[in-house]
Amino acid sequence: DPLMPNQLEQLKAFSAIAVETADAQVIDVSSNVVISTNAIVNVVKQQNSLMTEAISEAKKHHWSSYTPNPKPVVLLLTVNLLKKILPKTSGHIFIELDIALAFDTEGLINQARELHDLCRNHRLDASRVALTIPATWPGIEAARRLQRDRINTHLSMVYSFIQAQAAGDAAAFALSMPVDAATRWYKNNEPADYYESNDPGVQILSHIHNNLKCLGYNTKIMASGFDNLNQLRALAGCDYISLTPEQLHQLSQDQTALERKLDKATEIYERPPEVTEKDFHWYLTSSAMAYNQLGNDIRKLANEQRELEDLVKQTIEAEEYVS
Repeated sequence: DPLMPNQLEQLKAFSAIAVETADAQVIDVSSNVVISTNAIVNVVKQQNSLMTEAISEAKKHHWSSYTPNPKPVVLLLTVNLLKKILPKTSGHIFIELDIALAFDTEGLINQARELHDLCRNHRLDASRVALTIPATWPGIEAARRLQRDRINTHLSMVYSFIQAQAAGDAAAFALSMPVDAATRWYKNNEPADYYESNDPGVQILSHIHNNLKCLGYNTKIMASGFDNLNQLRALAGCDYISLTPEQLHQLSQDQTALERKLDKATEIYERPPEVTEKDFHWYLTSSAMAYNQLGNDIRKLANEQRELEDLVKQTIEAEEYVS
């Protein structure tokens, strides 16, 4: 049937699509955008002017000493990317806070407020920015307080239902799970015959989705980190599906029919009591996959942020050498 829309168009009927990029050129008006530290590193390597602008702004506002700190530069770089991307789209932009604050509730809240204020000073629509915070207990506590101040948060690295329920209790705007990371953990640590029908990452995210919806939580659920397109096809109907530009292109080339797999809740059940800190740590630790993956993801992001901060330092040193 030549009239069948491609799979990307079909998917958009079930789920909001988010594209993983920091490049304003890739974005269309309907895009939601997930900006990872890795994406910022890539775009800065291609467009060095982004970095030099942020450094000269930081020099004006932040530095009184001769030991420049890369962190304010990274914050300004983030705001400059938001200035380029927000006007091009009507969607939400998800952007990471400093992973060094993963266990620091007050630090996360302070950085979130600073970023929020910078957005407003630049006349950007801060309500469309969701700040990505890892789903540690201090991260969830920060999200709870930020949401009360109407600052949208996105709790990432959710690998277990206890993290998802705590994110729902905190009224986070969104939570996300990297699907393939969970699947890979099971393949490496608990080998079995995993097929598409019992892909562990897909099963865990489906379980999180169906239970949160049945309990009436409003937190949006994002599926991300796919190794293959069949994982994301199995999650069609999730609130958000986050894709690389390559995956968007692949789906747009595929004309086969796509069916909805995850649905809205038909009835709402009574919620369990709110998750306590004690229960959170107990149930998180009792899932070896969730506990290990949360740690792996924090270390990986810390390395990516170190790479970005090193780029800042190298650029500053090169400029000082020239001047």
